[in-house]
Amino acid sequence: VTPQSRSPRRELAAPRLGPRFTSNGSRPPLTARLVAAACLVAPLVAAVPYGLTVFLRSPWLRQMVLVPLLPAIQFYHGSPINNYLSIAALYGLVAKNKSLHPFTRSIGAQASTLMMVQFPAN
Repeated sequence: VTPQSRSPRRELAAPRLGPRFTSNGSRPPLTARLVAAACLVAPLVAAVPYGLTVFLRSPWLRQMVLVPLLPAIQFYHGSPINNYLSIAALYGLVAKNKSLHPFTRSIGAQASTLMMVQFPAN
């Protein structure tokens, strides 16, 4: 085969999928990303008791992470039913809400699943 008889190669671009891109290759809007980040606060609050020794040993972590989350931690762990309510709220109001961006809905579903995984330990 001579070099002139070869057809030019077409480079196939891989789809840009991942946490920063949606299925059509564009980034989700800022509001969708902010709401998705807010959804991840609930599993973080649920997991704080498991890492309490880390927060107690590091004053910087305690000041930057634990102190701002303290009202949410007190609310979440204040009553046994708050665990059920927060899982149901994330799943029903975010994960199954068709009017929200798909990125936000998928993060909401992941957050509710994370909370369900932590549920037996609480």
